[in-house]
Amino acid sequence: MGIKKKLQMRIKYLKMPFLSREFTLSPGYLSINIAEKAIISKVYFLEEGNGGISKLTREESLRRLLSAGRMHISLFENQQLLSYAYRTSSPLLGLLDIERNIYRKIVENAECYLLRCRNREYGRIILKSLKTSECDE
Repeated sequence: MGIKKKLQMRIKYLKMPFLSREFTLSPGYLSINIAEKAIISKVYFLEEGNGGISKLTREESLRRLLSAGRMHISLFENQQLLSYAYRTSSPLLGLLDIERNIYRKIVENAECYLLRCRNREYGRIILKSLKTSECDE
């Protein structure tokens, strides 16, 4: 990464209102190749609470995935989705059907779990559960 990009990134994280701006860096800039397809074998829904991992039904997993997905992207306020709908003449509500079908395929092909812990050590717990399931096979 060049000096200019490093400086822009550092300024963004200083949290000084008069200097900070949104900082973006495309994968192409870093010479990172993005795979067109990926196999999702496990999905973990993270919650704060008493520790434990429990397997979820497909219906519950789909409900949670749809809710979580919509929490972060507003269909009617997302510039990329609106541009896509405009260029392709796709109705916006049709995009909701596409989204639902993608999530349904994920849930049908992956094991879905609810992971609760109080200390936010989700990564460590997930890695431990993956190692345990490898031993079971």
